[in-house]
Amino acid sequence: MPHKSTIRRKAYKKKWRKKHSSALKAYYKQYYRDNMPIAKFQARKRHLMRNFGMTLSQYDEKLEKQQGLCAICRRPPKKNLLHVDHDRKCCSGAKSCGKCIRDLLCPRCNVGLGMLETTGLATFQKYLEKHEPIKSHI
Repeated sequence: MPHKSTIRRKAYKKKWRKKHSSALKAYYKQYYRDNMPIAKFQARKRHLMRNFGMTLSQYDEKLEKQQGLCAICRRPPKKNLLHVDHDRKCCSGAKSCGKCIRDLLCPRCNVGLGMLETTGLATFQKYLEKHEPIKSHI
């Protein structure tokens, strides 16, 4: 059980943040504007470590190994960074243990692969066969 002073301190901080929420929001908004490149860099580092157990240098190493291209379609990303692909059989959801990381994929291939993994190739094949073009429409 936490110490009484810890509980009181948390309650005080919560009350203070609620009372000063608009000033805090303005401060953080301005801080982010003034420090956007640094803030984005820090956010990227946190995202990689929290979700994949991967450092930025490990990501860059993988990116260099793939020559900056998607591992599936071999195209460079249009505007976003390449996504880290991991085996969802090992770690379901958005987070990974870090051991099941495969490669870097563009957003389109990452979504497609995720759908194939969850739905299965047979389901997509049945759909395509169901809607096979009729010869008179060709």
